Amino acid sequence: METRQKSSDEKTQTGIQPYKQAVFDQWLTWKACAGLIVDEENNHIYKMTLTDFCQHFGINRDTARKWRNKTANLGKLIEQRRDEIAPQAKVGMVFNQMFLTAMQSQDKRAAVDAQKAYLGHFGNLRTPVQRQDVKVEGLSWADLAQKKRNENKVIEGEVVDADANHSA
Repeated sequence: METRQKSSDEKTQTGIQPYKQAVFDQWLTWKACAGLIVDEENNHIYKMTLTDFCQHFGINRDTARKWRNKTANLGKLIEQRRDEIAPQAKVGMVFNQMFLTAMQSQDKRAAVDAQKAYLGHFGNLRTPVQRQDVKVEGLSWADLAQKKRNENKVIEGEVVDADANHSA
């Protein structure tokens, strides 16, 4: 009874038919990883395309498109799945590897950017804000704008008939 209730609750939340719920859950995982597949046995990382995903799980692209367009809380579901599959320990390992790579890098700008990302995640890095005080002396902003408008005024000239000048 409890399992049946859970399925109907999920259908209410996602709008997915229960028989496709397992594939929908896999699709959420695929979305949460942005299609990145880690094959730990062969030490290989690759990106699975939507076409590959659909073929592997036996659905068509229209089904995946409907899930993407009609799941009202899709962003929240993907974020929850990301939290489930990437626990804090894995996130820490990734950031540690990024920090080590930055420290060994010859590209100092990339190293600094990686260190900022590392400290922003683990140390709540807040980059300093530089305050710039601007002192305006003399004319106000409105006066400066009026002065500029006056400089750009076109001086009207006299209209002269060209034939009248040639005959004289």
